[in-house]
Amino acid sequence: MIAIFAIIILFSLAVFAKSGDVIGNIYSTDILAFINDCPVQSYNIGGKTAIILEDLAEYGFYSSYSDELRTLVTATGAVYESLPHKQISRGKFGGRILGDIYETDIKIYVNGLPIKACAINGKTAVTIEDLGEITDGSPYSQYGMKCVWDGKDRTIKLYFIYDNTWDIFDLIGDKPLRFECVNDEVNITVDHFSQRVSYYGPGDFTPPNYYPLYCGGQRVGTGFHQKKAYLLYYSPDEVELIEEECLNSGRNYDLDALKKIIDKIVITPPTYDEALEYYTGFARDGIGRIDNRIDTDGYTFLYITYFTPHGGSQILVRIDRNGECKDYSEDFESVSFWGQKYFDNVTIDAENETVTFGYDVYYIIDLKTGKMTKK
Repeated sequence: MIAIFAIIILFSLAVFAKSGDVIGNIYSTDILAFINDCPVQSYNIGGKTAIILEDLAEYGFYSSYSDELRTLVTATGAVYESLPHKQISRGKFGGRILGDIYETDIKIYVNGLPIKACAINGKTAVTIEDLGEITDGSPYSQYGMKCVWDGKDRTIKLYFIYDNTWDIFDLIGDKPLRFECVNDEVNITVDHFSQRVSYYGPGDFTPPNYYPLYCGGQRVGTGFHQKKAYLLYYSPDEVELIEEECLNSGRNYDLDALKKIIDKIVITPPTYDEALEYYTGFARDGIGRIDNRIDTDGYTFLYITYFTPHGGSQILVRIDRNGECKDYSEDFESVSFWGQKYFDNVTIDAENETVTFGYDVYYIIDLKTGKMTKK
């Protein structure tokens, strides 16, 4: 009866607690917490691992607060890497009382959704377990995060989903591959002359908040559609909380899985006809012109100007009869903000099979060997 009475009293205190009331204690913890593999200061609150939202700017989060609305909005940023921050060491002892936690009337939103929080020394605490709790079988929680507990090492790690599409450029490197993701399907094909990475928006594709990405039937990542909430300031004294069904979309790829697929792709060089079709297509399609051309039994050389919204750019390319191509313009850095390259005094000597031109200094191309040297 005494135990039941004590539980009733505690429950009543929680129900009727007002903002500023003490509702519990902060405890030290010997559990080491991480956000995206970077250690973060943490505490024990109610047997869970608590972190301070205001401290997370160093870990790729951003926050906005309105005292008028008593609302704090926090969201994960667009990048995975954490900013430089102080080092965090594992606590030597757990269970020591460090202070009090307080009821707060501030409404907290993380990635567009409300979350339970409390106040610690004027700051806002939430728990990693709440942020990363997965309830519907998805790979991520409703907040776009997941937590991983290691009982042996006594660590808890919080990972948030992020769009890593740009990392695919590094994955592909110099390989002539075209990468496309349409809805939830990834296609990787050999294409020597096309854009390497293409992204297509959802269009009529309306998946759930988190959905699997596949390549040839193999799962290679997770796509996400997140609800968005933010504070809209009209003036310092006028602010509104906006909750939109307009979603934050992106794709998080399993780069290790994609690398294994890419490494198995057999890449053969283009044929001569394929290469010639691509480069002469600038003129055929009306987006460029062929300024000069040499055809021999061993190769074709093209001096091409193609048009851009900011004037144009030039290409000097040798196409071997076996399909191998050497675009000499790729060896030079553009001095234009728009990436344009124009060559000075391009002179083609068909009889001696040489090309001379200037850029920073003068160069000569021996078309018989394909080698370019400074003149």
